[in-house]
Amino acid sequence: MVQINDQVAALGKSQLDAAIRGAEVAVDALGRLTELQLESARTACAEGSLALRQWAAVKEPAQFAALANSPAQPAWDRTSAYARSIYEIISAAQGELTALLERHVAEVNRNVVLALDTATKAAPAGSESAVKALRSAIQSGNTWYETAMKAARQMTAAAEAGLASAAAPAAATRRKAA
Repeated sequence: MVQINDQVAALGKSQLDAAIRGAEVAVDALGRLTELQLESARTACAEGSLALRQWAAVKEPAQFAALANSPAQPAWDRTSAYARSIYEIISAAQGELTALLERHVAEVNRNVVLALDTATKAAPAGSESAVKALRSAIQSGNTWYETAMKAARQMTAAAEAGLASAAAPAAATRRKAA
């Protein structure tokens, strides 16, 4: 009985450690997103001020036309870079959280199997069918989890491929315009 209590305590500690690490990953990603937002706001403010100064300095109608026809490409490039940065931050956090979850689930499974083995040895005669059913349920849960993780990886890969294919024509268009 003491061994099972130790295993349950270890499982609780493991879950607490995983939850704390998950919170650290989320806070880190939030910090990076906040820094990105602040930098983008600074850049937008500086560029807006510059544009206002340029418009205020106009003295002839031809200068208005030149300012109005200035290319929008730099703004598009900054917007694309901003979106890419957000995607990279979120993708990195998702990857780290996924790896953490996979490690944690593997550890929990290992601890559950150990606890089940210990309980099986101490189980009264005639309980073999109940233990077998419990093992089967755990195995079914593990199979479901592995299938769900595989599907999530495939969806992530498909989304990344879609983003890459969507970005390719925009990049080609920018190169042609330049």
